[in-house]
Amino acid sequence: MVDIHGQPPRIVGFGHASMVEVTKDGEEFFRIKLAEPTPKFEANAEFAAQVVFAQCGLTKLVPITDALPAMVAGVTHTINLFREEFALDD
Repeated sequence: MVDIHGQPPRIVGFGHASMVEVTKDGEEFFRIKLAEPTPKFEANAEFAAQVVFAQCGLTKLVPITDALPAMVAGVTHTINLFREEFALDD
């Protein structure tokens, strides 16, 4: 594979990687910048999908692996605040 000048493709940069919502129409989520147009350039890469909350407070696309432990801690703290009121002993 060669660029429009007959040279091997030269990567000069990468776009900003970020989480995006997958749509039926497809969505660009990463870009490889080449020094020269290379029509037949193909990139093979592995990407991991994550399950996310669409919106969590003011933040969008929050991975559940980040949010759930914080939510559990918050609920546990709130329950413990009322432990004596409801006689919730271990």
